[in-house]
Amino acid sequence: MVFKFFLGTSIIFILGRFVIKDPKNFSGLLTKKIGAGNCLIIFLNNLISDVSVGTIKNGPTAVPFFKFYTGAIQTLMGLRVKFGADVRDPLFKIRNVLQEDLHFEEELKREVQGSYFQMFILAGFTWIFVISSKKIGNISVEIGDLKLILLWQILGLFLFHWILKMKKEKTFEEVQLYFETIFTYSVLLTAELPIQKIINSLPLNEIKESKDKSLLGCKEIFLQHVRNFGLTGASDLRSVDMLFSEVKFQQKEKFKSFVSSSLKLKLLFSVAFFFTSYLFYLFLMLNGLQ
Repeated sequence: MVFKFFLGTSIIFILGRFVIKDPKNFSGLLTKKIGAGNCLIIFLNNLISDVSVGTIKNGPTAVPFFKFYTGAIQTLMGLRVKFGADVRDPLFKIRNVLQEDLHFEEELKREVQGSYFQMFILAGFTWIFVISSKKIGNISVEIGDLKLILLWQILGLFLFHWILKMKKEKTFEEVQLYFETIFTYSVLLTAELPIQKIINSLPLNEIKESKDKSLLGCKEIFLQHVRNFGLTGASDLRSVDMLFSEVKFQQKEKFKSFVSSSLKLKLLFSVAFFFTSYLFYLFLMLNGLQ
């Protein structure tokens, strides 16, 4: 009895730490603003059309927010107003990459939601068996034991959510940094901004401090390209686009790695929190039959 009380109290304490310390843990992986990205696509379609026919207004325009794309669009529109720059090509480039990025986010979202769904299904099977056995077999199990099973499964769900969230952030954090930085660099080069303004807008210190071994080659090439650009003012857009393609390839490879890690995590938690719950109830049920 003391063991059950201690275990139940420990579970409640751990759950409280997760929920109270960071309420966003409930929605961190499932509240991706993909809808905002779709709104930005519609906005870009209209903007490109207006720029092409020359009907766009020069006043401030509210741009839907999605990642770094919003800032890039606002920068381009500011250049158009200030210098009369032709921003059609950069806008086309932003729209194309945004569509690819949204597709990637959809895939990632489906993988995460699928993982949660499988965990809930496993928990559901346990409770279907519990309810069926109590109704059909007239099995007597203490309510305290059932509460303990429920708390154990809830703990498993929260731990799974937290670990998956941390794994996702660790997997994609640095490749996302390269994705945003190199693409922004490419767009600003296309828009022909002043050299120093382009360089100052890049998070070069963060790139220098990045430690992802799979991105080491991209890091060296990109920093060398920026150094050469700063010294000579000459830029090879083709090489920048090739570098960006390499970053996108690495992003896909990391997605595969994340899916593999997610599969292993699901297997581990299925055994540790849901299969053990089922076995524990079988043990209680057999004791109740004696």
